Amino acid sequence: MSGLVPRVVIAGAHSGVGKTSIAVGLAAALRGRGLKVQPFKTGPDFLDPTYLTIAAKRHCYNLDGWMMGEDYVRALFGRASSGADLSLIEGAMGLFDGADPASCEGSSAQAAILLQAPVVLVADARGMSRSLAALVKGYAEFEPALRLAGVILNRVGSERHAAWITESIKASGLPPVLGAVPDGALPSLFSRHLGLVSADEDTLSSATVAGLADAVEKHLDIEKIIETASKAGTSPAVPWSEEIRRARRVRLGLARDKAFHFYYQDNLEALSRRGAEIIEFSPLRDDHLPERLNALYLGGGYPEVHAEELAANQPMLEAVRGFARSGKPIYAECGGLIYLTSGIETIN
Repeated sequence: MSGLVPRVVIAGAHSGVGKTSIAVGLAAALRGRGLKVQPFKTGPDFLDPTYLTIAAKRHCYNLDGWMMGEDYVRALFGRASSGADLSLIEGAMGLFDGADPASCEGSSAQAAILLQAPVVLVADARGMSRSLAALVKGYAEFEPALRLAGVILNRVGSERHAAWITESIKASGLPPVLGAVPDGALPSLFSRHLGLVSADEDTLSSATVAGLADAVEKHLDIEKIIETASKAGTSPAVPWSEEIRRARRVRLGLARDKAFHFYYQDNLEALSRRGAEIIEFSPLRDDHLPERLNALYLGGGYPEVHAEELAANQPMLEAVRGFARSGKPIYAECGGLIYLTSGIETIN
């Protein structure tokens, strides 16, 4: 990984501060300026990457030091960032929330430290004024190896409110405010009990992306954010040197539709490099499996939302039963495993 790759982490003080909306808007705004933006998401998240992929028009990859190891995070970042003008990394939960209560393991902070990426903290300004400066001070000083480079205030009540907080932060000698977004200025994103729904043409329209980009252009100092990203530190380069096993090609049936779509892009690419020809099919729409499959992969998703349609597609259910009886391998997880059971009890 080159130390010259501009990169920035958009992190949150906690979940629900609006960092996804801001990251998606920023990715779209930067792309609108002619920049090639490579998006990343920290942690094991299947949903936010779908939004970032649409906004940036490049596949989003997950970065997780706890699951992947430090060298792999650096190597994947370098490979995926190749050809990009700027890499945008959206954090997960709060900046320091991760896999260990006493360290940065698995957190957004760990990814920022590994990649020597400056962090811009998104904070919810509702109901706060000078107290927000105290919050920023804690985040800036909590982990010495991390560089907090700026703050974005979300849901400010007025220009006077934003100016008051900005002055409080400046007077305390803290990283500068790089934007103040008025309450209600960001278009709403669809959500359900697990958080955001997966993004597609129905749940994330081009108009919504444009609205997010417009709000970011209006309320954030994008030039300063680009400058911040360009001042990232130099992280030890880890070359991408994965050994490829020369195995025979196998045809892998991958369930992909509105009911099943929780997959890591990096994982699918790794399967392809190891000899898998990935053939997608839809348990919702198709009445048969693709021909000459050697194995099935049924990932997670929302089978409970589409339970009636899945149950009604008896030809596909019988095709999957037949495949199972043939003794060929089936790998299923989360919603895909639910699909293989005899039945589920839906919310109603």
